[in-house]
Amino acid sequence: ESRGLGDVYKRQLVEGKTSKLIAKQIGLSPRTVEMHRAKLMRKFTATTSSELVNRLLGVARQNTAG
Repeated sequence: ESRGLGDVYKRQLVEGKTSKLIAKQIGLSPRTVEMHRAKLMRKFTATTSSELVNRLLGVARQNTAG
């Protein structure tokens, strides 16, 4: 099963990896990764990274429950 870059990024974010480490692992600049994080925070109306992770985990649970 192939996964999109967004899925890989979200998984690494949930694992607590830094933008710099995520960028290195998926071949993007740290700034690009930070911009993706900011967009996700706006999308999920999260004000902190931990709040974003909790919301991402909540979405993942909903997708597997039904």
